[in-house]
Amino acid sequence: MEKVGELNISSEHLESQDEHSDTSRQPTTTTTTIIAQMTEEHKNYILKRHKTLDLDPMPSTDPNEPYNWPRWKSRINLFLIAFHALMIGFVAGSPIPAFEAFANDFDVSIDAAAYIVSIQARLSTLLRKMFTR
Repeated sequence: MEKVGELNISSEHLESQDEHSDTSRQPTTTTTTIIAQMTEEHKNYILKRHKTLDLDPMPSTDPNEPYNWPRWKSRINLFLIAFHALMIGFVAGSPIPAFEAFANDFDVSIDAAAYIVSIQARLSTLLRKMFTR
């Protein structure tokens, strides 16, 4: 018997689970309960849209719920999220070529110009914190 943390695991138990493990996923008790409480219309909608009732969480029949979106709409949203995540690095570095112009316009050093550009990011976090309370 092997002790892992607070759990006692016997190798016989692990072997017996491997022998009896089924590759097809069986619905959990919670899922079965939810399915039993669903209306026939809801079941038919879920089966038509997802081809299975074994879903967790169980989507509603609302077509605006993200689980019920068509595949193309989900992929477009994923692309937009990834695009915006990649653009953060570009936008963060985009004012660097203008530091010299900022330094000349504001009559400060290039280091101070860099701080001037980044101060809006610092102030916006403080303002956001104030408005979220």
